Amino acid sequence: MNLLQRALLLTLLLGASLQANLGNNRGIECCTEYVKHRVRLSLLMSFHETSYSCFKRAIVFSTERKLVCADPRLKWVQKAITYIKELKKK
Repeated sequence: MNLLQRALLLTLLLGASLQANLGNNRGIECCTEYVKHRVRLSLLMSFHETSYSCFKRAIVFSTERKLVCADPRLKWVQKAITYIKELKKK
């Protein structure tokens, strides 16, 4: 193995280990799937967007019992965001 091959191998191994470390947190801060049904507006308490480092952009709604990941492109999700913002103004 020459020097160039060794450097390339080392770079690949280092890159793979960094990806593995980043992947360990994704379940906590990122959504892996979207909710398949609409959530009643009256159940929603707050929301936040997932980090831009997440593979899947999502809106995370919190209800009294759980967190729900939703697709930000859907019309009901956009209406829910507006609803929550209006509630916070009151």
